[in-house]
Amino acid sequence: MLFGLFSFLRGIDETLKMNKNKEIYALTEGYYTDYEVYSRPTFSKYGLPHTTFFLIYEYQVDGERYTVKSDNATGQLPLTGSSRTVYFNPENPQKAVLDETDSIPADIWLGVLLILVPGVIIIRYTYNKRKY
Repeated sequence: MLFGLFSFLRGIDETLKMNKNKEIYALTEGYYTDYEVYSRPTFSKYGLPHTTFFLIYEYQVDGERYTVKSDNATGQLPLTGSSRTVYFNPENPQKAVLDETDSIPADIWLGVLLILVPGVIIIRYTYNKRKY
């Protein structure tokens, strides 16, 4: 449960940092160009191979080209050239993050899972012990 709490708080911290960056960073449009393999093929519950990827987007600031890699891995590759909002530091344009607000950080999900499952087991065990 302690690891779950740590993971949950880390996910909240990442989300707050991202929101802070969005307030001070400028935004531009980035275009999907490439990917990096995050995990090699594993087999899903249906026996199908499943690989996850970090997505790489290219964006331009004042005529200079830069790239940014996603923080979260995905199992689906978008179409080459598809766009996504990129937030970049106007004073240092190579420092950038992708807008990934459509997903909840994995640390938050992991934290909730590692808090709830042991919590339910402990409560159930305690409740059953009192009945007898």
